[in-house]
Amino acid sequence: MSARTRTAAVLLAVPAALAFSACSLLTPSLTADQLETEIKSTLQSQANITAESVECPGDLKGEVGNTTDCSVSANGKTIKVKITVTSVEDRTIKFDIDET
Repeated sequence: MSARTRTAAVLLAVPAALAFSACSLLTPSLTADQLETEIKSTLQSQANITAESVECPGDLKGEVGNTTDCSVSANGKTIKVKITVTSVEDRTIKFDIDET
């Protein structure tokens, strides 16, 4: 299995969580920068993938089921991933990272 194939296979359904620091009283959210940083960190710690870059189009509202699509560049390849909020508890937004 090539490195590119392994990267794609490992990216499927990686869970992540991030405590949000700036939020409204009603709906918490993650900025695009926070989300990109957490995606890079999660891929490194849970899948041993070093992403050279991650780009997300905007903020992610902390509501279960909300999604956004991001681009991840790793191992010389750029892939699209879908970020899906799975839960919001206290000050933590949990989400899955799935290759699209």
